[in-house]
Amino acid sequence: MQGGIGHSRVRPTELATIASAIFLLATAGSPSSAEERIGLLATFGLLIGYVVVWYHVIPIGAFGRAHATIGGGIVQLIALFMLFMTGGATSPWFVFYLLPVLATVFSYRPTTTIVIATLAALGLVVVASFDARSADPATLAELLIVRLVGLGAISAMAFTITRSMRAHRQEMEQGEAQLRAALAVTEKAAMTDPLTGVHNLRALEQALAMATKRSERDQRPYSLLLVDVDRLKDVNDRSGHAAGDEALRAVANAATDVVRGYDTVARSGGDEFVIVLHDAGPDVARTITSRIQGRARERFNGDPQLTGTTITIGMATWRHGISAEALLAEADAAMYEAKPRRNHSMTRPTLAER
Repeated sequence: MQGGIGHSRVRPTELATIASAIFLLATAGSPSSAEERIGLLATFGLLIGYVVVWYHVIPIGAFGRAHATIGGGIVQLIALFMLFMTGGATSPWFVFYLLPVLATVFSYRPTTTIVIATLAALGLVVVASFDARSADPATLAELLIVRLVGLGAISAMAFTITRSMRAHRQEMEQGEAQLRAALAVTEKAAMTDPLTGVHNLRALEQALAMATKRSERDQRPYSLLLVDVDRLKDVNDRSGHAAGDEALRAVANAATDVVRGYDTVARSGGDEFVIVLHDAGPDVARTITSRIQGRARERFNGDPQLTGTTITIGMATWRHGISAEALLAEADAAMYEAKPRRNHSMTRPTLAER
């Protein structure tokens, strides 16, 4: 509810406190006694001091969940001081004593209303005990009951409103949380390849754009690995498309197991993957290439339908002035050159054709 240093937005409770202080200042000339006048002026000063310190010096949430309760308690004590100085339980400004209880509706915490209302009732009883020295006990007791009934009615109303507002706020927060979760699921689905669970082409394009921009800014290279499953069509023809899908998942899992948490593994085509190795030069790229090949071999050998399946990896490292598209084409060419010799007689499709 409260603002920290430098916050200019006025909170509802802050505005209500300032308005009450100004009204007390405006009526300071009307009391018949100097003591009441001094009491109102002192109350005005205390309220303004509270506003400055509580809303513009003390950081937001300084007291955790008790922040609103402590603030309301301080204002209630200031109002209790006003009662002492302006006639006690008979004070014509008693209505201001009820305002801190009403203001608790802005805290969205019913417990805050209960605490402040209890504090107000105890304060009223204390004030009445001092008034008993100079007032008729029967009259004072009747007045105290009337004041307490009024305070109880205001407190009950504030508690009901606060609880209703809290329930409504919780429903809104739950709805927002569900919406954020749904959006997160949708966003993840839009950026994920459904077969392998790694990123898709859309996510790859974003990763390449960010990696290139970062490298151009910091002059630190990144590397690309283009991974191709060799003769995937033969696997499909020999063991069925389910086996071919399993081969793709095996490659995706092997790459994910090896790369660092901030690298990107994406499926860019039917049998190809692109891995973006952030902040990585040729040495790091070669090391990770070797590890991916070894991990993929382990996974292929663990499945009788995939035994003998291999992958080929092409590598390229960013240099100043080279675009992501050119770097990807370079990795593609390196991957093609590294293919088994018997595949070189085949015509290699271009990236655009694929």
